[in-house]
Amino acid sequence: MHVLRSLLLVPLLATFARAGGLTWTDRGASAIKRMRFDGSGLVIVPISGAVSSPGTNLRGIALDLPGGRMFWADNGADRILRANLDGTNSVILASLPLNLSFPADVRLDQAGQLIYFCDQQRNLLQRMTFGGAGLTTVIGAANANEPYFLDLDVAAGKVYWGGFASGNFYRANLDGSAFETIITGNNNARGVGLDRAGGMIYWINRDDKKVHRCPLSALPVNVPTSPAVQTLYQGLDTPHGLALDLPARNLIILESDPALSVQSLDAGEPRKYKLQGSHAVRGLSMHPAGIGLIVFWDDSAMWIDLHAPVTAFP
Repeated sequence: MHVLRSLLLVPLLATFARAGGLTWTDRGASAIKRMRFDGSGLVIVPISGAVSSPGTNLRGIALDLPGGRMFWADNGADRILRANLDGTNSVILASLPLNLSFPADVRLDQAGQLIYFCDQQRNLLQRMTFGGAGLTTVIGAANANEPYFLDLDVAAGKVYWGGFASGNFYRANLDGSAFETIITGNNNARGVGLDRAGGMIYWINRDDKKVHRCPLSALPVNVPTSPAVQTLYQGLDTPHGLALDLPARNLIILESDPALSVQSLDAGEPRKYKLQGSHAVRGLSMHPAGIGLIVFWDDSAMWIDLHAPVTAFP
Protein backbone atom coordinates (compact mmCIF):
# COMPACT_ATOMS: atom_id res chain seq x y z
CA MET A 1 0.00 0.00 0.00
CA HIS A 2 1.36 3.40 -0.91
CA VAL A 3 1.36 5.98 1.86
CA LEU A 4 1.28 9.78 1.42
CA ARG A 5 2.49 11.86 4.33
CA SER A 6 3.41 15.35 3.11
CA LEU A 7 2.02 17.74 0.55
CA LEU A 8 3.28 21.09 -0.73
CA LEU A 9 1.18 23.74 -2.44
CA VAL A 10 3.60 25.62 -4.66
CA PRO A 11 4.44 26.29 -8.30
CA LEU A 12 6.06 23.10 -9.52
CA LEU A 13 8.00 24.19 -12.58
CA ALA A 14 7.79 27.27 -14.74
CA THR A 15 5.11 25.65 -16.89
CA PHE A 16 2.99 25.02 -13.76
CA ALA A 17 3.37 28.48 -12.29
CA ARG A 18 0.18 30.06 -13.54
CA ALA A 19 -2.11 27.13 -12.78
CA GLY A 20 -0.47 26.15 -9.51
CA GLY A 21 -0.15 22.57 -8.41
CA LEU A 22 0.85 19.95 -5.91
CA THR A 23 4.06 18.14 -5.09
CA TRP A 24 3.92 15.18 -2.75
CA THR A 25 5.89 12.25 -1.38
CA ASP A 26 4.42 8.80 -2.03
CA ARG A 27 5.90 6.53 0.61
CA GLY A 28 4.60 3.28 -0.83
CA ALA A 29 5.89 4.04 -4.33
CA SER A 30 9.16 5.51 -3.02
CA ALA A 31 8.52 8.47 -5.31
CA ILE A 32 8.08 12.23 -5.42
CA LYS A 33 5.13 13.21 -7.60
CA ARG A 34 3.58 16.40 -8.90
CA MET A 35 0.58 17.54 -10.91
CA ARG A 36 -1.51 20.60 -11.66
CA PHE A 37 -4.57 21.44 -9.60
CA ASP A 38 -6.81 20.41 -12.48
CA GLY A 39 -5.41 16.86 -12.24
CA SER A 40 -3.35 17.09 -15.41
CA GLY A 41 0.39 16.82 -15.83
CA LEU A 42 1.00 13.98 -13.39
CA VAL A 43 4.74 13.35 -13.19
CA ILE A 44 6.90 11.01 -11.13
CA VAL A 45 9.96 13.19 -10.61
CA PRO A 46 13.09 11.29 -11.75
CA ILE A 47 15.97 11.67 -9.30
CA SER A 48 19.60 11.91 -10.40
CA GLY A 49 22.86 13.07 -8.89
CA ALA A 50 24.18 11.74 -5.60
CA VAL A 51 21.17 9.38 -5.41
CA SER A 52 18.99 7.89 -8.15
CA SER A 53 15.95 7.34 -5.90
CA PRO A 54 14.35 9.68 -3.39
CA GLY A 55 14.50 6.87 -0.82
CA THR A 56 11.96 4.78 1.05
CA ASN A 57 9.43 5.66 3.73
CA LEU A 58 9.40 9.24 2.43
CA ARG A 59 8.04 11.91 4.75
CA GLY A 60 7.98 15.71 4.64
CA ILE A 61 8.81 17.79 1.57
CA ALA A 62 9.37 21.53 1.11
CA LEU A 63 10.13 23.62 -1.97
CA ASP A 64 12.59 26.48 -2.38
CA LEU A 65 10.95 28.15 -5.36
CA PRO A 66 13.38 31.08 -5.74
CA GLY A 67 16.26 28.59 -5.78
CA GLY A 68 14.44 26.00 -7.89
CA ARG A 69 15.04 23.23 -5.36
CA MET A 70 13.15 20.77 -3.19
CA PHE A 71 14.04 19.28 0.20
CA TRP A 72 12.64 16.09 1.69
CA ALA A 73 13.02 13.52 4.47
CA ASP A 74 13.87 9.88 3.73
CA ASN A 75 12.90 7.96 6.83
CA GLY A 76 14.01 4.65 5.30
CA ALA A 77 17.68 5.62 5.20
CA ASP A 78 17.38 8.37 7.85
CA ARG A 79 18.49 11.20 5.56
CA ILE A 80 17.60 14.76 4.59
CA LEU A 81 18.03 15.37 0.86
CA ARG A 82 17.88 18.15 -1.71
CA ALA A 83 17.48 18.22 -5.48
CA ASN A 84 16.44 20.61 -8.21
CA LEU A 85 12.70 20.76 -8.83
CA ASP A 86 13.18 18.55 -11.88
CA GLY A 87 14.99 15.96 -9.73
CA THR A 88 18.50 16.61 -11.00
CA ASN A 89 21.57 17.37 -8.91
CA SER A 90 20.41 15.46 -5.84
CA VAL A 91 22.48 15.90 -2.69
CA ILE A 92 22.45 14.14 0.69
CA LEU A 93 22.44 17.04 3.15
CA ALA A 94 22.50 15.00 6.34
CA SER A 95 22.83 11.32 7.21
CA LEU A 96 21.30 10.80 10.63
CA PRO A 97 22.05 7.86 12.95
CA LEU A 98 20.73 4.87 11.00
CA ASN A 99 17.81 3.00 12.58
CA LEU A 100 17.92 5.40 15.51
CA SER A 101 16.26 8.36 13.79
CA PHE A 102 12.85 9.26 12.37
CA PRO A 103 13.17 12.34 10.14
CA ALA A 104 9.63 13.55 9.57
CA ASP A 105 8.31 17.00 8.63
CA VAL A 106 10.52 19.67 7.03
CA ARG A 107 10.07 23.45 6.67
CA LEU A 108 12.18 26.20 5.11
CA ASP A 109 13.34 29.60 6.32
CA GLN A 110 13.85 31.18 2.90
CA ALA A 111 15.40 34.39 4.18
CA GLY A 112 17.87 32.58 6.40
CA GLN A 113 18.46 29.75 3.88
CA LEU A 114 17.79 27.22 6.62
CA ILE A 115 15.89 23.92 6.66
CA TYR A 116 14.17 22.83 9.87
CA PHE A 117 13.12 19.23 10.46
CA CYS A 118 11.63 16.98 13.14
CA ASP A 119 13.38 13.82 14.31
CA GLN A 120 10.66 12.03 16.25
CA GLN A 121 12.70 9.03 17.37
CA ARG A 122 15.74 10.98 18.60
CA ASN A 123 13.38 13.53 20.17
CA LEU A 124 14.96 16.53 18.47
CA LEU A 125 14.00 19.47 16.28
CA GLN A 126 17.03 20.45 14.19
CA ARG A 127 18.10 22.81 11.43
CA MET A 128 20.93 23.28 8.96
CA THR A 129 21.72 25.46 5.97
CA PHE A 130 20.36 24.78 2.50
CA GLY A 131 23.85 23.49 1.74
CA GLY A 132 23.82 21.00 4.63
CA ALA A 133 26.24 22.87 6.90
CA GLY A 134 25.85 23.81 10.53
CA LEU A 135 23.54 21.03 11.72
CA THR A 136 22.17 22.41 14.99
CA THR A 137 19.69 21.21 17.58
CA VAL A 138 17.01 23.86 18.06
CA ILE A 139 14.80 21.95 20.50
CA GLY A 140 16.45 19.25 22.56
CA ALA A 141 15.07 16.16 24.24
CA ALA A 142 13.95 18.02 27.35
CA ASN A 143 11.24 19.92 25.43
CA ALA A 144 10.83 18.32 22.01
CA ASN A 145 8.19 15.73 23.01
CA GLU A 146 8.75 13.52 19.95
CA PRO A 147 8.27 16.25 17.31
CA TYR A 148 6.40 15.10 14.21
CA PHE A 149 4.87 18.03 12.26
CA LEU A 150 6.02 21.64 12.40
CA ASP A 151 5.52 25.11 10.99
CA LEU A 152 7.59 28.29 11.11
CA ASP A 153 6.74 31.92 11.78
CA VAL A 154 10.06 33.38 10.71
CA ALA A 155 8.90 36.99 10.96
CA ALA A 156 8.01 36.49 14.63
CA GLY A 157 11.03 34.25 15.24
CA LYS A 158 8.92 31.26 16.28
CA VAL A 159 8.71 27.53 15.55
CA TYR A 160 5.51 25.54 16.21
CA TRP A 161 5.30 21.74 16.42
CA GLY A 162 3.21 18.84 17.66
CA GLY A 163 4.25 15.97 19.91
CA PHE A 164 3.83 12.52 18.39
CA ALA A 165 2.09 10.95 21.38
CA SER A 166 1.50 13.80 23.84
CA GLY A 167 -1.60 15.28 22.24
CA ASN A 168 -0.04 18.73 22.63
CA PHE A 169 1.39 21.47 20.44
CA TYR A 170 4.35 23.62 21.40
CA ARG A 171 6.05 26.89 20.49
CA ALA A 172 9.52 28.31 21.01
CA ASN A 173 11.85 30.93 19.63
CA LEU A 174 13.93 29.87 16.65
CA ASP A 175 16.95 29.65 18.97
CA GLY A 176 15.07 27.22 21.22
CA SER A 177 14.37 29.67 24.03
CA ALA A 178 10.95 30.67 25.42
CA PHE A 179 9.50 27.15 25.18
CA GLU A 180 5.72 26.97 25.70
CA THR A 181 2.99 24.34 25.65
CA ILE A 182 0.29 26.15 23.68
CA ILE A 183 -2.44 23.57 22.86
CA THR A 184 -3.43 20.63 25.04
CA GLY A 185 -6.21 18.07 25.03
CA ASN A 186 -5.90 16.56 21.56
CA ASN A 187 -6.28 12.84 20.98
CA ASN A 188 -2.95 12.66 19.11
CA ALA A 189 -1.56 15.86 17.54
CA ARG A 190 -0.51 15.90 13.89
CA GLY A 191 -0.32 18.64 11.24
CA VAL A 192 -0.11 22.32 12.19
CA GLY A 193 -0.27 25.47 10.05
CA LEU A 194 -0.26 29.22 10.65
CA ASP A 195 -2.27 31.98 9.03
CA ARG A 196 0.05 34.73 10.22
CA ALA A 197 -1.81 37.63 8.63
CA GLY A 198 -5.12 36.33 9.92
CA GLY A 199 -3.71 35.62 13.37
CA MET A 200 -4.92 32.01 13.41
CA ILE A 201 -3.38 28.60 14.04
CA TYR A 202 -4.86 25.42 12.48
CA TRP A 203 -4.14 21.89 13.59
CA ILE A 204 -5.06 18.20 13.27
CA ASN A 205 -6.59 16.31 16.20
CA ARG A 206 -5.94 12.92 14.62
CA ASP A 207 -7.78 10.27 16.62
CA ASP A 208 -10.74 12.57 17.28
CA LYS A 209 -10.80 12.93 13.46
CA LYS A 210 -11.05 16.72 13.60
CA VAL A 211 -9.48 19.92 12.32
CA HIS A 212 -9.41 22.82 14.78
CA ARG A 213 -8.33 26.44 14.82
CA CYS A 214 -8.07 29.28 17.29
CA PRO A 215 -6.66 32.83 17.37
CA LEU A 216 -2.95 33.02 18.11
CA SER A 217 -3.85 35.67 20.65
CA ALA A 218 -5.91 33.11 22.61
CA LEU A 219 -2.99 30.73 23.22
CA PRO A 220 -2.54 28.71 25.38
CA VAL A 221 -5.78 26.73 24.99
CA ASN A 222 -7.21 23.35 25.95
CA VAL A 223 -9.24 21.73 23.18
CA PRO A 224 -12.15 20.32 25.23
CA THR A 225 -12.62 23.38 27.46
CA SER A 226 -11.48 26.56 25.70
CA PRO A 227 -14.24 28.60 24.00
CA ALA A 228 -11.60 30.01 21.61
CA VAL A 229 -11.10 26.60 19.95
CA GLN A 230 -13.25 26.08 16.85
CA THR A 231 -13.86 22.69 15.25
CA LEU A 232 -13.86 23.29 11.50
CA TYR A 233 -14.20 19.69 10.33
CA GLN A 234 -14.96 16.39 12.03
CA GLY A 235 -15.64 12.82 11.03
CA LEU A 236 -12.46 12.66 8.94
CA ASP A 237 -10.58 9.40 8.48
CA THR A 238 -7.53 9.65 10.74
CA PRO A 239 -6.23 12.94 9.32
CA HIS A 240 -2.46 13.49 9.35
CA GLY A 241 -1.15 16.59 7.63
CA LEU A 242 -2.50 19.89 6.41
CA ALA A 243 -1.48 22.81 4.24
CA LEU A 244 -3.04 26.26 3.90
CA ASP A 245 -3.90 27.98 0.62
CA LEU A 246 -4.30 31.42 2.18
CA PRO A 247 -5.20 33.46 -0.94
CA ALA A 248 -8.17 31.15 -1.53
CA ARG A 249 -8.99 30.83 2.18
CA ASN A 250 -8.65 27.08 1.90
CA LEU A 251 -7.18 24.22 3.91
CA ILE A 252 -5.65 20.98 2.67
CA ILE A 253 -5.88 17.92 4.89
CA LEU A 254 -4.23 14.51 4.51
CA GLU A 255 -6.26 11.57 5.79
CA SER A 256 -5.66 7.83 6.09
CA ASP A 257 -8.69 6.54 4.21
CA PRO A 258 -6.97 7.24 0.93
CA ALA A 259 -8.05 10.75 0.09
CA LEU A 260 -6.98 14.37 -0.13
CA SER A 261 -9.63 16.96 0.63
CA VAL A 262 -9.89 20.69 0.07
CA GLN A 263 -11.94 22.68 2.50
CA SER A 264 -12.58 26.30 3.39
CA LEU A 265 -10.53 27.83 6.18
CA ASP A 266 -13.87 29.09 7.50
CA ALA A 267 -15.66 25.71 7.34
CA GLY A 268 -17.72 24.33 4.48
CA GLU A 269 -18.54 21.13 2.66
CA PRO A 270 -15.33 19.31 1.65
CA ARG A 271 -14.91 17.29 -1.53
CA LYS A 272 -12.64 14.27 -2.05
CA TYR A 273 -10.64 13.33 -5.13
CA LYS A 274 -8.03 10.76 -6.04
CA LEU A 275 -4.35 11.63 -6.21
CA GLN A 276 -3.52 9.84 -9.43
CA GLY A 277 -1.51 6.67 -8.95
CA SER A 278 -0.71 7.25 -5.29
CA HIS A 279 -1.58 5.27 -2.21
CA ALA A 280 0.33 6.81 0.67
CA VAL A 281 0.89 10.56 0.65
CA ARG A 282 3.28 11.60 3.37
CA GLY A 283 4.33 15.10 2.25
CA LEU A 284 2.59 17.84 0.28
CA SER A 285 3.48 21.24 -1.11
CA MET A 286 1.12 23.63 -2.92
CA HIS A 287 1.30 26.75 -5.04
CA PRO A 288 -1.05 29.19 -3.26
CA ALA A 289 -2.83 30.13 -6.46
CA GLY A 290 -6.19 30.78 -4.88
CA ILE A 291 -7.37 27.27 -5.68
CA GLY A 292 -8.78 26.05 -2.42
CA LEU A 293 -8.44 23.97 0.68
CA ILE A 294 -7.00 20.49 0.35
CA VAL A 295 -7.38 17.59 2.74
CA PHE A 296 -5.42 14.44 2.00
CA TRP A 297 -5.81 10.76 2.83
CA ASP A 298 -3.55 7.92 1.74
CA ASP A 299 -4.23 7.85 -2.00
CA SER A 300 -6.94 10.38 -2.70
CA ALA A 301 -7.21 14.13 -2.89
CA MET A 302 -10.05 16.51 -2.26
CA TRP A 303 -10.19 20.23 -2.84
CA ILE A 304 -12.64 23.06 -3.25
CA ASP A 305 -11.88 25.54 -6.01
CA LEU A 306 -13.51 28.77 -4.93
CA HIS A 307 -13.24 30.33 -8.37
CA ALA A 308 -14.39 27.57 -10.69
CA PRO A 309 -16.37 24.31 -10.56
CA VAL A 310 -14.47 21.37 -9.11
CA THR A 311 -14.20 18.35 -11.36
CA ALA A 312 -13.07 14.94 -10.17
CA PHE A 313 -10.17 13.42 -12.06
CA PRO A 314 -9.37 9.75 -12.61
